[in-house]
Amino acid sequence: MADQKKLKRRVRDRMARTGESCVVARRRVLFPADGAVTTGLHPDTSCVTVLLDGAQIHSECGLLSEAMVLGLGGGLGAGYILWDFKNDDRRAVATGFRKAWQYSDRWVAEVLGRLDVEFSSDQTGSERKAAATLARVPTRSFMTSSAPSCRLSQKHTRMK
Repeated sequence: MADQKKLKRRVRDRMARTGESCVVARRRVLFPADGAVTTGLHPDTSCVTVLLDGAQIHSECGLLSEAMVLGLGGGLGAGYILWDFKNDDRRAVATGFRKAWQYSDRWVAEVLGRLDVEFSSDQTGSERKAAATLARVPTRSFMTSSAPSCRLSQKHTRMK
């Protein structure tokens, strides 16, 4: 709880100092201009908002919030997967709370597609191929939790 109070204080201080809206000030506090990502509310929405902000893709109101990105990806959802391991009598449950929660790569593709952002996604199980692919990735890139690398083209610099 103390961390939340500190964050709120930092955001309000920035709002007073710069005149920015709460959303913009919070984003700038969480994601400083030097590119260091300090935190986010949710791994996938955070990755997408950092990517879009880095590529300067904004709405007419400014930065896209994680909530807006969640909505673009289909919004909230819920699901679970139960794995039943018969050999050692174990069970494991995985839960998720957004649309397509078990397929991060598909979800990211849907969000970026709705924003008309060109991107590419590559996946491999080979460490050597992954290193070679990442060496070719431009600076504006990110990794989703299911590990495809996504790159933006310079075609889209503003979203209308």
